Amino acid sequence: MERMGFPSKWRMWIQECLSTARVSVLLNGSPSSEFGVGRGLRQGDPLAPFLFLIVAEGFHALMAKAVEFQVFVGYEAGQEAVLVSHLQYADDTLVIGEASLQNIWAIKAIFQLFKVVAGLKVNFHKSKLYGINVDRELLDGMTLFLNCTVGSNSCHLHLAQFVGLPICSSVDRLRWSTVWMTVLWSLWIARNEAIFSDKVILHSNLLKLIQLRSWKWLKAKDLSFQYPYSSWVGSPAVCLNFMDI
Repeated sequence: MERMGFPSKWRMWIQECLSTARVSVLLNGSPSSEFGVGRGLRQGDPLAPFLFLIVAEGFHALMAKAVEFQVFVGYEAGQEAVLVSHLQYADDTLVIGEASLQNIWAIKAIFQLFKVVAGLKVNFHKSKLYGINVDRELLDGMTLFLNCTVGSNSCHLHLAQFVGLPICSSVDRLRWSTVWMTVLWSLWIARNEAIFSDKVILHSNLLKLIQLRSWKWLKAKDLSFQYPYSSWVGSPAVCLNFMDI
């Protein structure tokens, strides 16, 4: 916190919060006597999210230094050519850069260094590498080096995995684009509701929201779409005149 610019008085307050905290545990359903906490934060502590932000800031600093010394080359986006190297949201991290062996080596080294410094190991088995206009052979070599898998750039495939719908042929994917835009809009609204109204939106509720809004959107845009909501929920592929899969 000192290196991040927090003044000494603020750091002292945080230290007091940690050193003077007392907790108890449940033993056979009954709370035990309170005892002091020597180190760390208990689960549910109001300071826990800030601890995560400090750790995430460490990774941000490593990436920023790598870009500054041109060890890692990011991606220039927009007319202003804004250089983007990574995006972080909650516990998800997206690293963006040129498809080069130098960048792959840099990513591997940065994550290894982050593991040593923070004690947190990246699970590469759950990580995916996405390539846009990248040679497949090069992409396979990169995933082999990082020990991860190649992710699909298909919006339709992501929709099918999230909602649980069958994967259709390339001819039918264009029709799913209307539903896909509804999904994006529903996710955006649900995200804003969760942030600004302290709501916890369950996956099941979000799925119902997507189904309802996509059905309303299709009825408004296509007059020939006359299927009731129950049919749309039960078999959306049939409602969109897909082949029987």
